[in-house]
Amino acid sequence: MIGNWIFAILFYIPPIAFPNLIWLGLMPILFGAIGQSISHLVVNNIAMRTWYNGGLATTVFGHIPIAYLYIAHVQQHSLATVWDYVIAVTYAVIAYALFFRRLMFALADKNSPYPFDKVEMNRFDRLNRRPLKHSFGAGT
Repeated sequence: MIGNWIFAILFYIPPIAFPNLIWLGLMPILFGAIGQSISHLVVNNIAMRTWYNGGLATTVFGHIPIAYLYIAHVQQHSLATVWDYVIAVTYAVIAYALFFRRLMFALADKNSPYPFDKVEMNRFDRLNRRPLKHSFGAGT
């Protein structure tokens, strides 16, 4: 959760402060639509052996429609060049790798004085469930 908060502060606030830098605004839009879609529509569901996960509704009903409208507006008004998209994608990959993933691993501590409760970790028995039938090529 802290990773999401820090990522939001570092990468969602600057486009508000500098609206003329289109690539700066494209980065969170593309990250939200593409990165969140991959994560919440595919990866998390496979890992959790389920069809729904926290963030799926936000991705489907939030990130994707907002990205569509934002990019449609940018294209309709010729606000971005190919280089804006190249910079935005490069920026998104670097931001994810260096700040989001690295931050999560840096903050992970098995000996934390604030561990998750065992009830929370075992909720819905996700770790011991058999894969869903016909779920992304998983077993029967």
